[in-house]
Amino acid sequence: MKKINLCLLLLVFVLSVSSTTSFAQRKKRGLDSAAGKKAETGPQITPNIHMQLGCESCHLTRPKPDDKDAKLLMPNNDVVELCRSCHEGAEHHKVNVVPSADVKIPDFLPLGKSGASEGKVVCSTCHLVHVEIASNVLLRGFSDEAGGQPILKKRLDLCNKCHGEEFTKRSPHVNDEKLCGFCHSSDPKKAKDVVKETIKRDIIELCDFCHGSAQGGHFIQVNPFADKAIRNEFPTTLPVIDGAMTCATCHNGHGNTGTMYILRPDYISFAVKSKEINPHEKGLFCLSCHDKIPAAGAKGADAFIKFGNDVAMCNWCHKASQDKGDHHPLNVGESPNSKITKMSKDLPLVDGKVTCLTCHERKFECRAEKPKENIADKNPNYLIGGPYDKKNEICYKCHIRAELEKTNPHKMLDDKGNQIASTCKFCHSLPAEKLVEGGKNPGLIGEVNFLCILCHADRDHPGTKMDGTQPRHLVKFANERQTVANGKIITVKIKSLKDLKDVNTNLLPLDNAGNITCNTCHQVHQEGLLKSEKNKRVEGKMWRMSQDELCNTCHSF
Repeated sequence: MKKINLCLLLLVFVLSVSSTTSFAQRKKRGLDSAAGKKAETGPQITPNIHMQLGCESCHLTRPKPDDKDAKLLMPNNDVVELCRSCHEGAEHHKVNVVPSADVKIPDFLPLGKSGASEGKVVCSTCHLVHVEIASNVLLRGFSDEAGGQPILKKRLDLCNKCHGEEFTKRSPHVNDEKLCGFCHSSDPKKAKDVVKETIKRDIIELCDFCHGSAQGGHFIQVNPFADKAIRNEFPTTLPVIDGAMTCATCHNGHGNTGTMYILRPDYISFAVKSKEINPHEKGLFCLSCHDKIPAAGAKGADAFIKFGNDVAMCNWCHKASQDKGDHHPLNVGESPNSKITKMSKDLPLVDGKVTCLTCHERKFECRAEKPKENIADKNPNYLIGGPYDKKNEICYKCHIRAELEKTNPHKMLDDKGNQIASTCKFCHSLPAEKLVEGGKNPGLIGEVNFLCILCHADRDHPGTKMDGTQPRHLVKFANERQTVANGKIITVKIKSLKDLKDVNTNLLPLDNAGNITCNTCHQVHQEGLLKSEKNKRVEGKMWRMSQDELCNTCHSF
């Protein structure tokens, strides 16, 4: 009898070894198949490789649909060893342990059911392999679960289901050796290469399990290398792994940095040199704007503003200068004889002049903690007193609405057909007699789109979103166009509107950089002022051609 049992045990062992080899072979086929399917369905959908391998890769026999205790290939139904046959060296949650009395396991997180795994936390306690799509590393409780509604929204919620809400309030980033097991599989002090020998998995994946930052493109928002001018200044004191940056490059997982988000001081010192990082609302990039970190409430010289004044400081990144023409005039004082302006106390002058800080609030980046919601989502330009229902409402803080509305800048001829020279000053810095039709220097006081949006930002039309904050058509002209030829849709490569032969595109001017502007579609000058065919109006409105013809020029509707 003993000999028979020994033979049976040996047979099971041989089967388990041979099936592991088979598993590896099938795994490769499954990977190849999944890669092909991913290419077909797109990057958003990743097939679950386990479903590509076949039931016999894990089970002794093909389980029946209602079989809740299907036998595994591994001796004594050992779930953990079965998973490790492919995921060798994987160290995540502790496995093969019986939960303590103070841990409450919910029904949707099943413990092992038989053999060596019975009553223990195993891989399948948290991971569900029998689903078609792989998402959230196959963790149970999310939307990938077959036929059910998602129970969880974030990964930390999964931990709380067993360990309680207090568990995830404990931070592994404090100086407590009892918590090293959150990230390390063995004592890091005894390792020659701490990362390769003791970190449980890829360090970005490890951090992302709790923080969920990688999927949100977090690093893109604070990547100093986007500024080409400083790429060669990368501090050698910042750790990289195999030449690549990880979460630990910028953050010190062991804490004690004295900064928000346990950021390494050397990273902050490097990052503030970058013109591509938005310092607003971060609460940690003070040195982007200041030579020294100022005391709370400091003003003027005590604020140590870079370059000595706020216009130069803001323009270091924004370059919103009068020369560029996409901004309100700066460093100008209030005109004592003006009939259309009356400066509001809500919009402070700096040394008696209009500067960036006259209209734009600066307090939002000077916070000691992360705000609950981003101010920029509702008030994208940080306008003082904002958000406004209409973007140009802030203009009437200083400009008298009734006086401005009396004058229509598009009415350029009097009743006798003579040019009204004063109207030109709304948009042009040159006197009327020097403005030549077709001339290369129109002397605009601002960039075309900026000038138009000052008044028309609130309009709901194809050039503007409903809230008037982001014009959709003011973009770089597309370099290709779909059209129909010989009954087929083809793509035509184009460099400018002039390459479109089926419409007189000379009537639709782009700016010097090839961008579509308000002026591309609209003729703002009053009919009769300009004489050439190129500058005429159509349909008695501010259109350069009929609206149907206008849209079809670019879109081929």
